[in-house]
Amino acid sequence: MGFFDRRPKASVAGFCQRFYDQSILAQIGPVDAHAALAESDLRSLVEADASFAGVDQGAFTLELAAVRFEVFSLAWLHNVKDKFAPSQTAFTKVYLHQRGRTDIWEAMLPYNKAIAQSATNGCDSSTPAGRGILTFVHSFRADIFITWQKQGYDLEAAGRATNRLCTDVAWKERVTAALVATVLSRAVGVDPNEAALLRATAIVIGFYNGAAEAIGQVRIQE
Repeated sequence: MGFFDRRPKASVAGFCQRFYDQSILAQIGPVDAHAALAESDLRSLVEADASFAGVDQGAFTLELAAVRFEVFSLAWLHNVKDKFAPSQTAFTKVYLHQRGRTDIWEAMLPYNKAIAQSATNGCDSSTPAGRGILTFVHSFRADIFITWQKQGYDLEAAGRATNRLCTDVAWKERVTAALVATVLSRAVGVDPNEAALLRATAIVIGFYNGAAEAIGQVRIQE
């Protein structure tokens, strides 16, 4: 939007904390809004695949929280771009640690790896084209990681932010969302049927779209 951008300004920490407090870990009176959403989403998956009926609700609630935080970070990267990616992830790490939710931070890692994989999913290293894509993605991520390392960012946060690079096309083609949905299902012990995987993928996309819409309403600054 350039010079005429009239969106309100927001800092990385200020925006993320509001979103996390009011959307992901929101407490509405005595109601844990995320837990209520997780119950609803699990019921929807049970309707599509009876295998989900045996899933522990607490385990699913934790995994879904990890998905929401990780997908928010992906939407952040795609909408705010590289500049604020490591600081956003570093803030998320601190935020969760301060709230005694290191379990969510740790549970985010498999989804972060799935996102990383999505950029090269299906690439055949035995072909010149496949090798070219793999080389570009890996070298680009390595270069950016070194830059962020030199800038003094938390290395764990920088590494996770790096894993989200080069995923724009994979996200648009729903490859990323499907991989995240598959990891979510398997994390709770289910190998989902096609109908359940489609529902889980739709849940992931819904989290992303909600985050992207909120992010798009502000102009992020330091």
